[in-house]
Amino acid sequence: MSTQTSTFPPEKATRVNYHDGILLASPDFQEEQLYHRGRLAAALSRLHGFGTIAGLKVDRTPPDAGPPTQEEEVVVNPGIAIDRAGRLIEVRKKYCLRLQKWLEHEAENADDSLTPFVTGTERYLVADIFLSSVEFPQGLRPSFPEPAADATDAAIPARTQEGFELKLVVRDCDPETARPALPAARFTAKPATYRALLDTIYASYSDAPGEPPEYPDDFDTTAVFLSRVLVRLSDVPATDMSRHPSNEVMIEDNRRPVALPVDLLATLLPTS
Repeated sequence: MSTQTSTFPPEKATRVNYHDGILLASPDFQEEQLYHRGRLAAALSRLHGFGTIAGLKVDRTPPDAGPPTQEEEVVVNPGIAIDRAGRLIEVRKKYCLRLQKWLEHEAENADDSLTPFVTGTERYLVADIFLSSVEFPQGLRPSFPEPAADATDAAIPARTQEGFELKLVVRDCDPETARPALPAARFTAKPATYRALLDTIYASYSDAPGEPPEYPDDFDTTAVFLSRVLVRLSDVPATDMSRHPSNEVMIEDNRRPVALPVDLLATLLPTS
């Protein structure tokens, strides 16, 4: 599985100039694809921002809520989103994570410095769900070998499938009474005047928008934040990663970024 992602630099706005008799090679067609994908990504990100367009609700299925053997799960429902690079990411079916198995794995591999969130006497393991764009090479076909390569049976992927990756990432709460930052809105206030609206629009085009606040260190900063999951831990001792007898789990998505469809925005307009 490839985890590389394509980027669309704003200066990449050149396309192939087709003409009879011109010799075209694979870089020309790759540049053509990059141009159209980049312009689409720029339009989506500038017009709609980033975040959930539809679906992608995160639920929790308690243990034994269905069949007697059913395990406790965190479920990401189907949906579609725009990431911070302007790419569309579509999840077409439900994806489930076995929460207890995940927690046991994280407890076993947790760094000694990992700090749960503490409120009063209650302790919680904090984790965030992210959706990332991933490309999968498919369909090997015979090909000319790369320059200076010694190969008589060279093959390359003939197709690239656009997919996704879901991650539930443990977050360190240091200090222990503060949770990690959540996504910040692009626009934080409604302009009161047309002058203020213009100033907001002028300021929204920046070559250095700043580092998004919601990501762990060394993480894909184009990923889409979906929800925060808090798992209640035993109250004592402070280093214990075992669960509280209540099995309490909270899923918080009140700060999830959304990219509102235009027809939904239209319902907010006055009708008379």
